[in-house]
Amino acid sequence: MVGRESGRPGSRPRRFWALLFAAGLAASPAGAQQPAPPADAELYGTSDWLLVGGLLAAHVVLMPFDDDVREITVDMRGATSNDVSDILRPLGRTVELAAVSAATYALGRAASNQRVADFGLHAFLSLALGNFVTGSLKVVTGRSRPLALEPDSTWARQGHDEWDFFGGWGDDGGQRAYPSGHSTNAFAIATVFAEELGGAAPWIAYPIAAGVAWSRVNDESHWASDTVMGALIGIVSAQLVVRHGHRRDGWLEKTFLAASPSLDRLDIRLQIPAP
Repeated sequence: MVGRESGRPGSRPRRFWALLFAAGLAASPAGAQQPAPPADAELYGTSDWLLVGGLLAAHVVLMPFDDDVREITVDMRGATSNDVSDILRPLGRTVELAAVSAATYALGRAASNQRVADFGLHAFLSLALGNFVTGSLKVVTGRSRPLALEPDSTWARQGHDEWDFFGGWGDDGGQRAYPSGHSTNAFAIATVFAEELGGAAPWIAYPIAAGVAWSRVNDESHWASDTVMGALIGIVSAQLVVRHGHRRDGWLEKTFLAASPSLDRLDIRLQIPAP
């Protein structure tokens, strides 16, 4: 059975989730927001390091069994799983998530709502950082996808141990499996929700992000270990962006949140912090 790549038509689910995500980003900051940590607080605590260690351990354990997980997933695959994958997959696309994050930031600035603008800014920066790390690793590791398009335009299943140093450079995507970009994006956004809102937000956002990661395995676009590493990168990137921004009131926040919009004009003042 041929896997379905992210470029597969799916405009209705994409539009639905884009609108839902936009509404969530715009409305969520109006709720209870996590208190800002003190300036001397550590960026990462014990629970954070335990999470990172757990994900790294899961990644290492999964790698030798990537082929087995792929076979189990293929055996379980059917019309229902494909339909669910079609719904979840758009939640990991870079362009859509970045566009909605930027729009949320612009909305917050236009409405003179710093919390909404802050939310959109942190979401956008988390995506940017996560994609930089993930994209760099994709190029360097050159790992083959579970299902790749051969030069003769036929689809062929690959082995989990097919790596090519810098093989992802100039490649059309067949050797850019590691890590999963969709997983990085989904978990970065989920972490922004969790960090900014707290409460029940993590219990909603992280299962949805896990569903996005599962969809990539279901589609045979990624190995299970690809998605775990993508999740780790997304979580750490978003935590770093959000916590550093709130803790230190960094130059990005001072530069991009220091606006004084009014009904008749938009007076943008760039504040450059003293060295």
